[in-house]
Formats: sequence, C-alpha cells, structure tokens
Amino acid sequence: MFRFIILFFSVAVVAVASCVLVFFGFLRQEMPVAYHHESFVERLSLDESLRAELGLVEESYEARRQEMLARFRVATGDLAQLLESEDGLTEPVALAIREVHGIHGDLQALSVERYFEILNRLPEEKRPILRQMAAEALSQPE
Repeated sequence: MFRFIILFFSVAVVAVASCVLVFFGFLRQEMPVAYHHESFVERLSLDESLRAELGLVEESYEARRQEMLARFRVATGDLAQLLESEDGLTEPVALAIREVHGIHGDLQALSVERYFEILNRLPEEKRPILRQMAAEALSQPE
C-alpha cells in the first residue's frame, strides 16, 4: 500500500510539474523575443511581399495554436479535477495525463511545421540565419 501511495504522488507531482513547465516554458504569452514573428522578420531583412506571405503563415499558425491551447487548458483542467477526486493512479488519471502530453506534442509539432513552412519560403541566402535563430531559441532556458 505504501508503494502505491508513493507511486501515486510521484505521478501526480510529475504531471503537475509537466503542466507548469509546459505553460511557463512554451505557452506563456510573454515569450522571448526570438520566438516572435516580428523579430525574425526584422533580423532577416525581408522585402514587403515576403513579409506579407509570411504574415499569412503566421495568421494560420496562430489560429491553430490558439485552438490547441484551448484544448490544452481543458485537458489540464480535467487532469486537475481528477487529481482532486481520485484516490490513486486510476485509468482516468492515466488517460488524462496522456491527453495533456498528446496536446503538448501537437503544439510542438505545430511549431516545427511553422518553422519549416517559413524556412522553405525564404531565399536560400536567408535560410542559415533562420536556422541559427531557431537553434538559439531552443537553447534558451526560458
């Protein structure tokens, strides 16, 4: 019984910590400047037509991101309710954890998809700059 309690609390702590890390590391509105569309557009010195084209990419990305964030908030809310009501690592708790992690993975995939969509629209000489910016953004602890 003691092992079960320790396992339950360990899983609960990991789940809550994961949610907090995801929120502060990936989802918060005040993200580091390197992530913002305006930042890389300025650093790449793009012409107006390419800026407009990438603006459309950003609009599509942001709409999809907001939809996923809404799903993420619902999933984390569901998990929070289960952690308050369940007495152990039940199947509903395990499913809720998988749901949160699945949406998080979808958000990461969306970001990578956005990166490649932008990269493939850039002139060849601008691509190394964006690649470097992406590497810098991923190496920031925030």
